[in-house]
Amino acid sequence: MKRRLWLLVLVFLIACLLLPGCTSSDPLNEALYARTLYTWDSGTSTWVKVGAGGSGSGDMTKAIYDPDNDGKVTPESHGTSHSVGAVDTIFPADPGVDRFLMWDDSMGVLSWEVAAGATDHGALTGLDHDDHLQYLLADGSRAVAGNLSISSGYGINFVNVLVADHTYSGLTTTLTAGEALVSGDIVYTDISSKMSKADADGIATMPVMAFATTALNNNTTGTFLTYGYVRDDTWTWTINGMVYADTVSGSLTQTAPTGTGDQVQVVGIALSSHVLFFNPQLLLIERG
Repeated sequence: MKRRLWLLVLVFLIACLLLPGCTSSDPLNEALYARTLYTWDSGTSTWVKVGAGGSGSGDMTKAIYDPDNDGKVTPESHGTSHSVGAVDTIFPADPGVDRFLMWDDSMGVLSWEVAAGATDHGALTGLDHDDHLQYLLADGSRAVAGNLSISSGYGINFVNVLVADHTYSGLTTTLTAGEALVSGDIVYTDISSKMSKADADGIATMPVMAFATTALNNNTTGTFLTYGYVRDDTWTWTINGMVYADTVSGSLTQTAPTGTGDQVQVVGIALSSHVLFFNPQLLLIERG
């Protein structure tokens, strides 16, 4: 009885060895998933599953992409038919572009597959995500935490061709209004360290320090231009003419003040009839 049982076991083992898929010795049945990546092993001259090892160059990662160092994955150096596991498979035609060689278990063939991921910048998603804190943001919302260095031969280019009314380009700062201001007011620093309208009638309301870029209520903060270009379509400047602080509070003029005690301060020069290059000089002349 025991002899018959051992004979049956022996017959079963022999049959199992002869039938495909019965043991794990068949490479195609060793944890082969639906789509498995293979690479050429120059040591054994066979295609092997990535991660299974090999006796060739040893650079399996490199072999996945470019087995013959020609800049693309090609079959030229290995012919047109190679062994994938225990199955002879016809190598697909060279696609002429970078691809991954994949075994499709459902189809039983090798095929060239396009690497996953976007290859065009326009196809990328999440470009508006703020994932890199070391970068400046285009909207200017991130403050610089260190000094910016500009190489020799380069500079900061301010836009001087302003096409829209009440626009500006240049150096700005955030300051607090010492009284109600409108866009275009020139201001000085008052005794409360706030920005009030400059007036060339006397030294107490001078010198001009900045240009209000927007209307502000008293004790509110806003953006002030300290150097740069500004446009106002109500201006009718003489091009290339000097622009001064006026004896009208907060205003500009191309006529230097002439009254006794008046302060003469050049605050800029007319780039065009509507555009001012704002660059207030700190040297004042008092009329006698």
